[in-house]
Amino acid sequence: MSNEPLAKTLGLLSAELDISKNGLPILSSGAQTFYSRYNPKVEAERFASTITSKKVCVIGLGLGYIAEVLGDRLQSILSFEGESARLKAVAPDSFQKLFDKIKEFSNLIELERAAANSMSPNVSFVIEPSIAKAPQLFIRLQDLLKMFSTQIRCAVIHLRTAGDVIRSLQAVQNFKQQNPNWKITFITEEPYGELAEMAKGIDEVIEVSKDASAIPELPRQLIAFNLGAEPKAVQILSSFNPVFSVGFSGKELALIDDRNMKHAEELALIRNRMNRYHFYQMLLGLTPSFDTPKLSLEWKPQDYNVVQFGAGSGAEIWDAKRIRPEIIGEAIKKYGGKWIAVGSKDEFVRAQTAGIAEEDNYCGKTNWKDLAELISGAKIYLGHDSGPTHLSSALGAPTLALFGFTSPILNAPVGPRTLLLQADMPCAFRGCKVACSEKTCANSFDSFAIIAGIDLLLANTLSERLDAAEKLTASGIRYFIPQISVEDENPFRKDLIGEPRIGCPIDLPLALLREWLELRERY
Repeated sequence: MSNEPLAKTLGLLSAELDISKNGLPILSSGAQTFYSRYNPKVEAERFASTITSKKVCVIGLGLGYIAEVLGDRLQSILSFEGESARLKAVAPDSFQKLFDKIKEFSNLIELERAAANSMSPNVSFVIEPSIAKAPQLFIRLQDLLKMFSTQIRCAVIHLRTAGDVIRSLQAVQNFKQQNPNWKITFITEEPYGELAEMAKGIDEVIEVSKDASAIPELPRQLIAFNLGAEPKAVQILSSFNPVFSVGFSGKELALIDDRNMKHAEELALIRNRMNRYHFYQMLLGLTPSFDTPKLSLEWKPQDYNVVQFGAGSGAEIWDAKRIRPEIIGEAIKKYGGKWIAVGSKDEFVRAQTAGIAEEDNYCGKTNWKDLAELISGAKIYLGHDSGPTHLSSALGAPTLALFGFTSPILNAPVGPRTLLLQADMPCAFRGCKVACSEKTCANSFDSFAIIAGIDLLLANTLSERLDAAEKLTASGIRYFIPQISVEDENPFRKDLIGEPRIGCPIDLPLALLREWLELRERY
């Protein structure tokens, strides 16, 4: 790392000192001069008269002519380390006049961030003429200021998997609503671009290949959010050099926020203590809510139901999440109606085992867009902790989620008509890091519990709800309604806010959260 001042490293101090016709110092480089050879102060006054803003931020100090003639309109001077010493030596009186306005930076990106933080409709930016001594720097700053004055660019990177991509869409949409004039680019891995393209309001979706590590065609972004803890996402983010980075970064995938490191520290505390649906909202600086993403498809039930038999695909199949297909098959047969099976090609045989007819077995035969269209017409959706289940919940279809060893606190799908079932076992509720060989939680389900879950999901009266709930309890199954948020008057709220290791969780009722936290401590 160089010990030279930043201005010298960038080549700004190599300009030669010369004298104008009226005896004032100017800077030049060969035949090029950066100020008028006749009267640089008059030249600066003429230039300042073309600026209509009442507040002006000058990037670069040079010999201070423009900054000095701006008078009370000068908000700040963002200078490069080494420029102040030159001005003090060449024009000490000018240096003293401007001293209180100078903010000197030894790092280019920190200077750019200071410019971004000064951005306001009432503030104009001016690049000091002597910056032209470093052409590449001048072009970089021009591009930054052009983005300030035209359209702010923001990238959100979430490569995988399907369920996580779906859970992040509402956060991105809310961020766009708060920044309607910004251009939001969502970057994801194939084949999840189809999911992102369903979300209304996202300006651009870029789908990258699984081996991509850069996006050369993407222009520089003011802010880039990395929502997924994946090394490849960090490489992609670095490739377009955003002014601010927020989210997972570095080899250790630590959480950062270049705008506010305290925010990053708070995120690190709650990262594994709340539903990712809400974590993504908080990462983008939003107030967590239970709003679902606005998708191009809406739930319009037709005369069929949809069932999904697994979780994951290929090398990432989660057996411990799966309820035995024979049990699910028995349940849907007893319940009746037409059932269409969906999922990856790995689930085709499981659907057959459950008794799904070949013409109704769509496993491995749909892309995400086709799958969304199928689910949007389902009277009932029945599935596991998986991407299709999160999609169903987001579409607003009546969704019954069957959970094995993953915690509902962390992974519950969020939607207006969603019910989650899980074996009444502490180890399953807190979430197992490594599933036991017996897979007792998944094997606790029987067809009666699943049918009771469907009845509870569709219940219209209190007596129907109580009857279904009683059957679930008798079967050793707990149920959760992810929409129920924490009320401010809840007596546990104050206690939980006071525990720095968790921050303020907001997912399920706090009584459940208290139980969950105690289990996390005990096991």
